Amino acid sequence: MAVRLTLRVEPQDDEARELLEGELTPACAARLVGPTAPNGILMRLFDDSLAGESFPEAPSVIWYCHWHTDGDAAVAILEGSEHWFGDAEPGPTVDVRAWPDAELDDDD
Repeated sequence: MAVRLTLRVEPQDDEARELLEGELTPACAARLVGPTAPNGILMRLFDDSLAGESFPEAPSVIWYCHWHTDGDAAVAILEGSEHWFGDAEPGPTVDVRAWPDAELDDDD
């Protein structure tokens, strides 16, 4: 079953604000949603990828992701399987650090 999540993202500094001006990647989206269910399957299986610079499985987890600005914040729309997002719960604010995967050098 597909699940759609809507997250309000409020940047805490200029670097985060710049990130919101770019494209929302599946890896960044997964890093946004993972902490909403700290004991969920996404965090348990992919904790190293979520904390690292590369999450190659992210497009299989996040089927659709997009964000648009809303004042000083952004609204992220994510779609994926209930398998991955079933533990995510709406609720209070969660502080999250998220980033896209690091760009690979041409030599990699």
